Amino acid sequence: MDIEQIYELGYLLKSDIEDKALLTQLEKISTEVVSSGQAKPIKLAYEIEKQNSAQFGWIQFKISDPKNLAKLSDALKMQDEILRFIIIKIPSKKLPPKESRRKKPDKLKSEKTENSFPSLSNKKLEEKLEEMVK
Repeated sequence: MDIEQIYELGYLLKSDIEDKALLTQLEKISTEVVSSGQAKPIKLAYEIEKQNSAQFGWIQFKISDPKNLAKLSDALKMQDEILRFIIIKIPSKKLPPKESRRKKPDKLKSEKTENSFPSLSNKKLEEKLEEMVK
């Protein structure tokens, strides 16, 4: 068995349907719902299956066996009330060790830019331009 990974399911439902079918499919493959967003009505940019509006929602869930994602995807494709859905893997938020974190060298950058270019007076600048033109 692998380490439990968090996934997010984003979905569009027909406007008059609730998301109970999604939750039953998640229960069938033994997932643990971490969080979810209340499905909200939205206007679609283009028609999907002759629908101009839909219910948009999302569910984050843990799953111990990633092979069950294919089963979930197949089951959701068979649901007529689901217009579209996407399942994505949520990246884990691991920070590198403190020694390897880079500090912002803002002070160093400003010092280098100021000292790396010599300042020219207008007279010297005009002389340089005349040399280049000749």
